[in-house]
Amino acid sequence: MPNQETQPGLISVVIPCFNQGKFIDDAVESVYQQTYTNYEIVIVDAGSDDPFTKEKLRNYKAPFTQVVTSAQQIFPSRARNLAFSHTKGEFILTLDADDILEKTFMEKTMAGMATNPEAGAVSGKVMYFGYEEGFLDYRGGQLEDILRNMGSHLCALIRRTAWEEINGFDETVNDGFEDWEFWMRMTKEHWSIVIVPEILFYYRQKDSSRVTEVFKNQTQLIEQLKEKHKEVYAHPFNYLKAHLKKTKTQD
Repeated sequence: MPNQETQPGLISVVIPCFNQGKFIDDAVESVYQQTYTNYEIVIVDAGSDDPFTKEKLRNYKAPFTQVVTSAQQIFPSRARNLAFSHTKGEFILTLDADDILEKTFMEKTMAGMATNPEAGAVSGKVMYFGYEEGFLDYRGGQLEDILRNMGSHLCALIRRTAWEEINGFDETVNDGFEDWEFWMRMTKEHWSIVIVPEILFYYRQKDSSRVTEVFKNQTQLIEQLKEKHKEVYAHPFNYLKAHLKKTKTQD
């Protein structure tokens, strides 16, 4: 589609949805409940084959919301990129169809952007609910931090300029940890990830999901990540030393 003029201050919420029609209203309602009110929503039906989801999204009518439909099943990376191509916001908020934002998520992550101009993404602490309950304590950081751990949940406010600089999600990363790979490329370009020290997001745990399968195969997936970014992992000290030097030169 033609490029659209970016609207300053607008948050574009992108929601990929594959067979999650029974949860989508909760996700959208959590956007409507935000204390920050300058937003739009782009839902992508990622080729759902569940009749309920297909019918629901085919007839979905909601304020500030558009639905984009893929004719065939697509993986989350492709779905998020497709949604992005239909956005106008200066900031992108990635939200899965079965998860929920705390009502101040946008307000507090936007404040984090304002006070951290080097931040490519801002998120918060995570509470998970459903099949299991608990907390996820992400730390954010820069490249040296992301090499050790994921840094942030994928539900995050992302600068459009940072997304565009790294060309969005790598659509060849389909088996899992596409979020970790995304953060790695972002921090390699000298952006940082900032975590607001408050619970800003509720992650739905199910007894069986794509994430469950990812963690069953995490050793293999981490090896694939290392192979994809072997210029970093082969000699991490030398790479990070050069990376830090370049950062200081840019400053």
